[in-house]
Amino acid sequence: MTKIIQTYKQTRENSCGPSCILMAMHYFQPSSFQITQAKEHQIHDKIGSHDLEGNTMPSAICKYLLSQKLKVKYYYSRKEGSNVFLDAFLKRDESMRNDIKSIFYEKDFTIHHIKHELNVGKLVFVPINLGNEHNFILHWILLIGHQGLIFKSMVYADPMDGEIKLISEKKLNRLMNIVYVKAFISVGK
Repeated sequence: MTKIIQTYKQTRENSCGPSCILMAMHYFQPSSFQITQAKEHQIHDKIGSHDLEGNTMPSAICKYLLSQKLKVKYYYSRKEGSNVFLDAFLKRDESMRNDIKSIFYEKDFTIHHIKHELNVGKLVFVPINLGNEHNFILHWILLIGHQGLIFKSMVYADPMDGEIKLISEKKLNRLMNIVYVKAFISVGK
């Protein structure tokens, strides 16, 4: 089941997270939440929780969605490992979680958990690494569905170019594993 959403192309280099918020908010509240560049910039400036590289923190996305009266779950899985950039990113995100502990789930998960959230009407935010393990390029995408029995794919809205795309489950799983961490945020009414 794939949801029909209005896509949006981000206008700032580091506003993929806010642009995903914009698409999700318009999906859940189309009459009261319009997709505009001004709204993208307003969300970007309001959540203002970015690391030194400009990456949007998962907890900042969660807090914004909760402030809009949506139901949110934040899933996070971490294995042993160390990376200066990623450790700093995770430490900053962890410092923001104190008042959202009730929606935070630290446990290993699979694509099947994400599909379940999509099947019950949720949209799913996923941070992926477009770089490599030494040169991180974190990017948020918004999963809106899945398809296929043999060639299993996930359907997502990519704010980088404002288009709906397909990605194989195998590739998504690889891109979600950011060295030793993976996460996703589900949101619904």
